[in-house]
Amino acid sequence: MADKVLTFHTEKVDGNTAYIGAAYYMEADCEKVAVRIHAATAPNNGDAQFDIEVEGASIIRDRKDYVIQQMGVASTFNQAATTTIILPKGDNYEEMAGDFASDAAIGEGSWVRCKLVNANGANNITVQLELDAIDG
Repeated sequence: MADKVLTFHTEKVDGNTAYIGAAYYMEADCEKVAVRIHAATAPNNGDAQFDIEVEGASIIRDRKDYVIQQMGVASTFNQAATTTIILPKGDNYEEMAGDFASDAAIGEGSWVRCKLVNANGANNITVQLELDAIDG
């Protein structure tokens, strides 16, 4: 079980590209464990997309690069990063919403926020980031 769970929640989505929930100040170094998403109203116009940022930089693995690596294809094209976690269209819950970009800890003194990239019809959304404290 995680030592700490950061919960980002919004009941109603008014537009896109906004931060949801509180910004959290990290009082100690923590390791990332898991990301979960729940929406009372499932997305119906496509996947709902979110990003979790530490000091303005995404901690989520670029899904585009991950797919290319899994397929064993060398990428020479330059596309925008897809560093989002997703709640698939029609689903209300995703337990393993995305992979982290690295194993690097979230450092003491950092601010953590959740960005709504595209709700695609989802409402009453909760995103949770589970963390374990690093003993030191």
